Parts: sequence; C-alpha cells; structure tokens
Amino acid sequence: MSQKVFIFNYLDYRKFIRDSFLHFQREKGFSTRSFNQKAGIGSPSYLKSIVDGKRNISRITIRKLAMAFELSHNETLFFEKLVEFNHAVTTDDRNKAYQQLLKFKGYQQVRMTAKAEYDFFSKSELPILLEAIGTLWTNKSEKQMADALGLSTEKVKQAIRALEELKFLERKGTQWSRTEMYLETPAEAHNLNLRNYHQEMLERAKRALEDLPSEQRDFQSLLISVSAEKFQEMKKRTQEFVREMASVYGQEIKPTKVCQMSLQFFPIVTSEADT
Repeated sequence: MSQKVFIFNYLDYRKFIRDSFLHFQREKGFSTRSFNQKAGIGSPSYLKSIVDGKRNISRITIRKLAMAFELSHNETLFFEKLVEFNHAVTTDDRNKAYQQLLKFKGYQQVRMTAKAEYDFFSKSELPILLEAIGTLWTNKSEKQMADALGLSTEKVKQAIRALEELKFLERKGTQWSRTEMYLETPAEAHNLNLRNYHQEMLERAKRALEDLPSEQRDFQSLLISVSAEKFQEMKKRTQEFVREMASVYGQEIKPTKVCQMSLQFFPIVTSEADT
C-alpha cells in the first residue's frame, strides 16, 4: 500500500483533495458514497463541485476532510492556510497567506528554495543585483555595490546569499560569475512572484519619473480604442517587441547601465459586447 498523499507538495488545495480522494479510492477501496460517509459529507456532488472549482470549501469541511484524509495537526494547519492562499483575491492577501505557508517545515523540505525564490521577485534589489553582477560588477566589493544601490552593506550581503542559494551566482577566485540556472516554480507561486516583481518595478518607474532627468529616461503612453481581435494582436506584438529588444541589445560585451523596460497594456473601458 502506498503512502498517503503528501499535502506539502501542493499549492492548490483542489488538486490535493482530488489526488487524496483518488488515493483512498485506489488504495482503500472507497467509493464516493463511502468516502462521503467517512468525511461526514451529505451531498454526493459536493466534493466534486469543490474539485471542479464550482464552489469554495468551508472551514467546517476543511476539518472534516482533514480527519477523513488522516492529516496530522500540522498538516491540517497547512491545509487551512493553503485554502486561504487559494481564496485570496488581492495580491496583498495572497502575499500574507503565502508567507504563512513558507513557515511550514514540510513545505520548506519540499521547496527548499521557495523563500529565496519569493524574495527574488518581491525585492527588486535581487534581480537588479544579479544583472549588475553578471555584467558590470564582477569585481566590485559588497560595499561598492551597496553604495551604488543606496542600500546597506548588510542588505547586499543578504541579497548575495539569496542569489547563491538559488545558484544564480558563484564566485570564481576574486570574481563573481552568473550561472545559467533557471527557476522551476509551481504555477501558483510563480503567478504571485511575477505580480510582486511587476509591482516592485512599477514603484521604481514612479520614482524614476520624479528623480531622473528626461534625457536619462523614456516614458511613452498611448490611449487607443480597439476591437477584441486587435487587442490580442497588439498584445502579441508587444511581447514580440520585448523579446526582440532582449535579443538585439542583451548581449553587449561591455555594458555601462542596468536598465528596466516595462510595458503595460490593458483595457480601461470595455463594451458589453466584449465581456
């Protein structure tokens, strides 16, 4: 008999419920009816509607399923926090819920670099430092990096440790070297991490608009009315443009600046026919 489904492998509670139920079906011979009786669930379609995303799980049902799935106390607490994370609507609420998930040792064991990954996208100095060390600052000291970024030396040291933990950086003699390592982040965390990254860079863009003279920055804006079809076409072309810029200008041998290019394209007003 195989071991029960390990909840710390999941960031989507619906997938956890689905896989756990299938495990009980396969390994212990439970039918939908007999499992519902074990869990104290009356409606035969209730569990399926949760798994299919047609309804959200209640706190009472969380406790019932935790007992039916034979979860420990710590696993049950993670289950509750996982539901909070999945139900969170705003980025702020999702961040608060995910920060709670990061505290569980079981999740830390499964996703050993999860905290470093989260920090990488939530603290803009990490990707900036990675880009700079990989191009401009191979020989700079931590103090010099800190002065250039307007940060404390200790904060730069913490950032470098996080980049080393992610295996993005390695030291070769007296020089830093950027590796070819890439992140493999679960989709649920990846989406949150990207939101955090964009929000961080939008804040930096606001400061650049105030702090930098016009010759050192470029802000463009276009307000336009388009059809749903043309909207998708424009979205595709902006994505192609960013890839082209990276391909053409991202391989300089002796760069002198680390720059951020952000493109935002979104509807402000939508007609009823387009909803």
